[in-house]
Amino acid sequence: MTLEQALRLLARLKEAAPPSTAARLTEVIAFVGEMGTNSWNGAADANGALPPPESEIEFLSPRHILDHSAGQLTNILSMVEGQASSLRAGRLGRVTTEQADALKLVVEYAASGLSLIDLTQQLTSLRTGELSVDSIVFNPLDITAETWQRLSPRAEVRGHQFSILADDPLPYARGDYQRILAILCALVDNAIQYMPYGGEIRLTVNTLGSQLLFNVADTGIGLTPEDHQHVGEPFWRGVHHPLVRQHPGSGLHLYLAQQTLALMGGDLFFSGEAGIGSTFSFTLPAEAD
Repeated sequence: MTLEQALRLLARLKEAAPPSTAARLTEVIAFVGEMGTNSWNGAADANGALPPPESEIEFLSPRHILDHSAGQLTNILSMVEGQASSLRAGRLGRVTTEQADALKLVVEYAASGLSLIDLTQQLTSLRTGELSVDSIVFNPLDITAETWQRLSPRAEVRGHQFSILADDPLPYARGDYQRILAILCALVDNAIQYMPYGGEIRLTVNTLGSQLLFNVADTGIGLTPEDHQHVGEPFWRGVHHPLVRQHPGSGLHLYLAQQTLALMGGDLFFSGEAGIGSTFSFTLPAEAD
Protein backbone atom coordinates (compact mmCIF):
# COMPACT_ATOMS: atom_id res chain seq x y z
CA MET A 1 0.00 0.00 0.00
CA THR A 2 1.34 3.41 -0.94
CA LEU A 3 1.40 6.38 1.42
CA GLU A 4 -1.38 8.02 -0.59
CA GLN A 5 -3.58 4.93 -0.29
CA ALA A 6 -2.90 4.68 3.43
CA LEU A 7 -3.87 8.30 4.00
CA ARG A 8 -7.06 7.86 2.03
CA LEU A 9 -7.95 4.77 4.03
CA LEU A 10 -7.35 6.62 7.30
CA ALA A 11 -9.54 9.47 6.05
CA ARG A 12 -12.40 7.05 5.32
CA LEU A 13 -12.04 5.46 8.77
CA LYS A 14 -12.15 8.92 10.34
CA GLU A 15 -15.44 9.70 8.58
CA ALA A 16 -17.08 6.56 10.03
CA ALA A 17 -15.51 6.76 13.50
CA PRO A 18 -17.13 8.20 16.65
CA PRO A 19 -16.04 11.74 17.62
CA SER A 20 -13.34 10.71 20.11
CA THR A 21 -11.75 8.27 17.67
CA ALA A 22 -12.13 10.69 14.77
CA ALA A 23 -10.20 13.33 16.68
CA ARG A 24 -7.38 10.88 17.28
CA LEU A 25 -7.36 9.79 13.64
CA THR A 26 -7.11 13.44 12.59
CA GLU A 27 -3.86 13.70 14.57
CA VAL A 28 -2.58 10.46 13.04
CA ILE A 29 -3.40 11.60 9.50
CA ALA A 30 -1.67 14.93 10.04
CA PHE A 31 1.40 13.21 11.52
CA VAL A 32 1.68 10.60 8.78
CA GLY A 33 1.13 13.22 6.13
CA GLU A 34 3.86 15.43 7.56
CA MET A 35 6.29 12.53 7.81
CA GLY A 36 5.67 11.60 4.20
CA THR A 37 5.95 15.09 2.74
CA ASN A 38 9.33 14.37 1.18
CA SER A 39 7.98 11.37 -0.71
CA TRP A 40 4.46 12.65 -1.48
CA ASN A 41 3.22 16.19 -1.85
CA GLY A 42 -0.40 15.33 -1.12
CA ALA A 43 -0.31 15.46 2.70
CA ALA A 44 -3.65 15.88 4.45
CA ASP A 45 -4.61 19.15 6.03
CA ALA A 46 -5.25 19.66 9.76
CA ASN A 47 -8.78 18.30 9.40
CA GLY A 48 -7.61 15.14 7.72
CA ALA A 49 -8.93 16.20 4.32
CA LEU A 50 -6.90 14.92 1.41
CA PRO A 51 -6.28 16.90 -1.77
CA PRO A 52 -7.17 15.30 -5.09
CA PRO A 53 -4.42 13.45 -6.96
CA GLU A 54 -2.20 15.49 -9.28
CA SER A 55 -4.03 14.29 -12.39
CA GLU A 56 -7.31 15.55 -10.95
CA ILE A 57 -5.74 18.86 -9.88
CA GLU A 58 -4.48 19.37 -13.43
CA PHE A 59 -7.88 18.43 -14.86
CA LEU A 60 -9.63 20.96 -12.62
CA SER A 61 -7.12 23.76 -13.16
CA PRO A 62 -8.53 27.03 -14.58
CA ARG A 63 -6.35 26.67 -17.68
CA HIS A 64 -7.60 23.14 -18.35
CA ILE A 65 -11.21 24.23 -17.87
CA LEU A 66 -10.68 27.20 -20.20
CA ASP A 67 -9.05 25.09 -22.91
CA HIS A 68 -11.73 22.41 -22.67
CA SER A 69 -14.58 24.94 -22.75
CA ALA A 70 -12.93 26.85 -25.60
CA GLY A 71 -12.69 23.68 -27.64
CA GLN A 72 -16.36 22.86 -27.10
CA LEU A 73 -17.50 26.41 -27.86
CA THR A 74 -15.34 26.55 -30.97
CA ASN A 75 -17.01 23.41 -32.31
CA ILE A 76 -20.48 24.78 -31.58
CA LEU A 77 -19.86 28.23 -33.07
CA SER A 78 -18.13 26.77 -36.12
CA MET A 79 -21.19 24.62 -36.76
CA VAL A 80 -23.52 27.61 -36.31
CA GLU A 81 -21.39 29.73 -38.65
CA GLY A 82 -21.25 27.00 -41.28
CA GLN A 83 -24.95 26.18 -41.16
CA ALA A 84 -25.99 29.84 -41.30
CA SER A 85 -23.67 30.48 -44.25
CA SER A 86 -25.07 27.43 -46.02
CA LEU A 87 -28.68 28.49 -45.43
CA ARG A 88 -27.90 32.02 -46.61
CA ALA A 89 -26.46 30.55 -49.80
CA GLY A 90 -29.79 28.78 -50.43
CA ARG A 91 -29.04 25.20 -49.38
CA LEU A 92 -32.67 24.66 -48.33
CA GLY A 93 -34.18 26.94 -50.92
CA ARG A 94 -34.35 30.59 -51.78
CA VAL A 95 -34.25 33.02 -48.87
CA THR A 96 -35.77 36.47 -48.69
CA THR A 97 -33.69 39.60 -48.28
CA GLU A 98 -34.82 39.87 -44.67
CA GLN A 99 -33.85 36.25 -43.99
CA ALA A 100 -30.49 36.72 -45.70
CA ASP A 101 -29.76 39.77 -43.55
CA ALA A 102 -30.68 37.85 -40.39
CA LEU A 103 -28.46 34.92 -41.37
CA LYS A 104 -25.62 37.31 -42.18
CA LEU A 105 -25.91 38.68 -38.65
CA VAL A 106 -25.77 35.14 -37.24
CA VAL A 107 -22.60 34.46 -39.25
CA GLU A 108 -20.99 37.70 -38.06
CA TYR A 109 -21.75 37.02 -34.41
CA ALA A 110 -20.56 33.42 -34.65
CA ALA A 111 -17.31 34.63 -36.23
CA SER A 112 -16.99 37.23 -33.48
CA GLY A 113 -17.49 34.52 -30.87
CA LEU A 114 -14.77 32.38 -32.44
CA SER A 115 -12.45 35.39 -32.48
CA LEU A 116 -13.21 36.10 -28.82
CA ILE A 117 -12.33 32.53 -27.86
CA ASP A 118 -9.00 32.78 -29.66
CA LEU A 119 -8.24 36.19 -28.15
CA THR A 120 -9.15 34.99 -24.65
CA GLN A 121 -6.78 32.06 -24.97
CA GLN A 122 -4.04 34.39 -26.19
CA LEU A 123 -4.73 36.74 -23.28
CA THR A 124 -4.48 33.85 -20.83
CA SER A 125 -1.19 32.73 -22.37
CA LEU A 126 0.09 36.29 -22.17
CA ARG A 127 -0.83 36.58 -18.49
CA THR A 128 0.83 33.28 -17.63
CA GLY A 129 3.95 34.03 -19.66
CA GLU A 130 3.19 31.18 -22.07
CA LEU A 131 2.62 33.29 -25.19
CA SER A 132 5.48 32.49 -27.53
CA VAL A 133 6.52 34.45 -30.60
CA ASP A 134 8.74 33.35 -33.46
CA SER A 135 11.65 35.42 -34.67
CA ILE A 136 12.07 34.97 -38.40
CA VAL A 137 13.24 37.24 -41.20
CA PHE A 138 10.66 38.02 -43.88
CA ASN A 139 9.88 40.46 -46.66
CA PRO A 140 7.34 43.03 -45.39
CA LEU A 141 5.89 43.24 -48.89
CA ASP A 142 4.78 39.62 -48.54
CA ILE A 143 2.72 40.44 -45.48
CA THR A 144 1.11 43.50 -47.08
CA ALA A 145 0.29 41.47 -50.19
CA GLU A 146 -1.36 38.74 -48.11
CA THR A 147 -3.34 41.34 -46.18
CA TRP A 148 -4.53 42.79 -49.50
CA GLN A 149 -5.50 39.36 -50.78
CA ARG A 150 -7.56 38.60 -47.68
CA LEU A 151 -9.33 41.91 -47.21
CA SER A 152 -9.54 43.78 -50.53
CA PRO A 153 -12.78 41.94 -51.48
CA ARG A 154 -14.42 43.17 -48.26
CA ALA A 155 -13.21 46.71 -48.88
CA GLU A 156 -14.57 46.59 -52.42
CA VAL A 157 -18.02 45.47 -51.23
CA ARG A 158 -18.21 48.55 -49.02
CA GLY A 159 -17.01 50.83 -51.81
CA HIS A 160 -13.65 51.60 -50.17
CA GLN A 161 -10.44 52.33 -52.03
CA PHE A 162 -7.57 50.25 -50.65
CA SER A 163 -4.02 51.23 -51.61
CA ILE A 164 -0.56 50.04 -50.54
CA LEU A 165 2.61 52.14 -50.68
CA ALA A 166 6.10 51.15 -49.54
CA ASP A 167 9.60 52.57 -49.57
CA ASP A 168 11.91 51.26 -52.26
CA PRO A 169 14.24 49.73 -51.31
CA LEU A 170 12.74 48.27 -48.14
CA PRO A 171 14.74 46.19 -45.64
CA TYR A 172 13.47 42.85 -44.41
CA ALA A 173 11.67 42.63 -41.07
CA ARG A 174 12.21 40.33 -38.11
CA GLY A 175 9.34 38.95 -36.04
CA ASP A 176 6.52 36.41 -35.90
CA TYR A 177 5.04 36.45 -39.41
CA GLN A 178 1.67 34.90 -38.55
CA ARG A 179 1.07 37.10 -35.50
CA ILE A 180 2.06 40.24 -37.40
CA LEU A 181 -0.23 39.23 -40.26
CA ALA A 182 -3.09 38.83 -37.76
CA ILE A 183 -2.37 42.28 -36.29
CA LEU A 184 -2.20 43.96 -39.69
CA CYS A 185 -5.39 42.25 -40.88
CA ALA A 186 -7.20 43.31 -37.69
CA LEU A 187 -6.19 46.95 -38.21
CA VAL A 188 -7.30 46.95 -41.85
CA ASP A 189 -10.52 45.12 -40.95
CA ASN A 190 -11.31 47.79 -38.34
CA ALA A 191 -10.78 50.47 -40.98
CA ILE A 192 -13.15 48.66 -43.35
CA GLN A 193 -15.87 48.22 -40.73
CA TYR A 194 -15.75 51.60 -39.03
CA MET A 195 -15.86 53.77 -42.12
CA PRO A 196 -18.93 54.96 -44.03
CA TYR A 197 -19.42 53.62 -47.54
CA GLY A 198 -16.90 54.89 -50.09
CA GLY A 199 -13.95 55.60 -47.83
CA GLU A 200 -10.21 55.25 -48.36
CA ILE A 201 -7.66 52.98 -46.69
CA ARG A 202 -3.93 53.53 -47.13
CA LEU A 203 -1.49 50.87 -45.97
CA THR A 204 2.09 52.13 -46.00
CA VAL A 205 5.43 50.65 -44.96
CA ASN A 206 8.42 52.92 -44.37
CA THR A 207 11.93 52.66 -43.01
CA LEU A 208 12.37 54.43 -39.68
CA GLY A 209 16.00 54.12 -38.62
CA SER A 210 16.51 50.56 -37.43
CA GLN A 211 12.76 49.95 -37.47
CA LEU A 212 10.05 49.37 -40.04
CA LEU A 213 6.92 51.49 -39.67
CA PHE A 214 3.55 50.07 -40.76
CA ASN A 215 0.65 52.55 -41.04
CA VAL A 216 -3.05 51.86 -41.62
CA ALA A 217 -4.77 55.19 -42.31
CA ASP A 218 -8.47 55.62 -43.07
CA THR A 219 -11.07 58.32 -43.66
CA GLY A 220 -13.52 56.78 -41.20
CA ILE A 221 -15.22 57.87 -37.99
CA GLY A 222 -11.93 58.88 -36.40
CA LEU A 223 -11.18 59.21 -32.70
CA THR A 224 -12.69 61.55 -30.14
CA PRO A 225 -10.62 63.01 -27.28
CA GLU A 226 -12.26 60.42 -25.00
CA ASP A 227 -11.30 57.64 -27.41
CA HIS A 228 -7.66 58.71 -27.18
CA GLN A 229 -7.77 58.07 -23.43
CA HIS A 230 -9.14 54.54 -23.73
CA VAL A 231 -8.01 53.03 -27.04
CA GLY A 232 -5.98 49.91 -26.30
CA GLU A 233 -7.57 49.19 -22.93
CA PRO A 234 -8.79 45.58 -22.63
CA PHE A 235 -12.48 45.17 -23.57
CA TRP A 236 -12.99 48.87 -24.36
CA ARG A 237 -14.92 49.79 -27.52
CA GLY A 238 -16.12 53.17 -28.76
CA VAL A 239 -19.77 52.14 -28.69
CA HIS A 240 -20.86 55.77 -28.60
CA HIS A 241 -20.68 55.66 -32.42
CA PRO A 242 -23.46 53.85 -34.36
CA LEU A 243 -20.99 52.17 -36.74
CA VAL A 244 -19.21 50.54 -33.81
CA ARG A 245 -22.47 49.31 -32.30
CA GLN A 246 -23.43 47.72 -35.63
CA HIS A 247 -20.54 45.26 -35.48
CA PRO A 248 -19.74 42.74 -32.74
CA GLY A 249 -16.31 42.99 -31.17
CA SER A 250 -14.29 42.12 -28.09
CA GLY A 251 -12.14 45.19 -27.48
CA LEU A 252 -9.10 42.93 -27.15
CA HIS A 253 -7.38 43.15 -30.55
CA LEU A 254 -5.46 46.37 -29.92
CA TYR A 255 -4.44 45.44 -26.38
CA LEU A 256 -3.11 42.05 -27.47
CA ALA A 257 -1.47 43.60 -30.54
CA GLN A 258 0.43 46.06 -28.36
CA GLN A 259 1.55 43.35 -25.92
CA THR A 260 2.53 40.93 -28.69
CA LEU A 261 4.50 43.56 -30.59
CA ALA A 262 6.39 44.42 -27.40
CA LEU A 263 7.58 40.79 -27.23
CA MET A 264 9.06 41.28 -30.72
CA GLY A 265 10.73 44.61 -29.95
CA GLY A 266 7.98 46.66 -31.60
CA ASP A 267 5.34 49.15 -30.51
CA LEU A 268 1.82 50.25 -31.46
CA PHE A 269 0.47 53.80 -31.48
CA PHE A 270 -2.35 55.77 -33.06
CA SER A 271 -3.69 59.19 -33.98
CA GLY A 272 -6.97 60.50 -35.30
CA GLU A 273 -9.67 63.13 -35.27
CA ALA A 274 -13.41 62.58 -34.98
CA GLY A 275 -15.13 62.68 -38.37
CA ILE A 276 -11.82 62.90 -40.24
CA GLY A 277 -10.21 59.50 -39.84
CA SER A 278 -7.55 57.68 -37.88
CA THR A 279 -4.13 56.10 -38.33
CA PHE A 280 -2.96 53.02 -36.46
CA SER A 281 0.75 52.30 -36.69
CA PHE A 282 3.22 49.77 -35.40
CA THR A 283 6.95 49.23 -35.61
CA LEU A 284 9.09 46.14 -36.05
CA PRO A 285 12.85 45.67 -35.99
CA ALA A 286 14.39 45.88 -39.45
CA GLU A 287 16.89 43.19 -40.33
CA ALA A 288 20.37 44.61 -40.81
CA ASP A 289 21.99 44.00 -44.19
